[in-house]
Amino acid sequence: MPLVDLIDHLRYHRWATAQLLDAAASLPPDVLRQNRSSSHGGIFDTLQHIFMSDALWLARLQGNPNAQPVAPADSLDSMASRWSAVHDGFLQWASSLPDDRWTALLPYRRLNGQSFEDPIWQIVLHIVNHGTLHRGQVMAMFRQAGVKPPATDLIFYYRSKAAAA
Repeated sequence: MPLVDLIDHLRYHRWATAQLLDAAASLPPDVLRQNRSSSHGGIFDTLQHIFMSDALWLARLQGNPNAQPVAPADSLDSMASRWSAVHDGFLQWASSLPDDRWTALLPYRRLNGQSFEDPIWQIVLHIVNHGTLHRGQVMAMFRQAGVKPPATDLIFYYRSKAAAA
């Protein structure tokens, strides 16, 4: 996969997350915080899971193989602000990574202590895919609450880019 595509996937991840956070900001607090028996509870907790995972992966990509989770956000506004900084970090890191490093193995330790090494390009695609999986869960929870979720599919990102050009 060309490097420009990997970086664009990180941009897509940022865009899709922003779409969902903007929509979540309009939800009543009880809807946002309600446990919906999903893999991570409800809308807020699932967004929190994606945010904390992104922050952990960024720390690993920036050279901390033993990174620990960041503190959870206490509000959606706080999460959105902190998450935006994580997305900025991904894009700054990716734009400065030499072309020949994308295939390099990145050693890291999972939170259970298990060691792994994966190619950087696979980790980037994992980050984006992980976010997409859980954003889909959040969108289903929006529907359960009777709220239409925003369109976050990759094709909508491409269309938004084309419209802005």
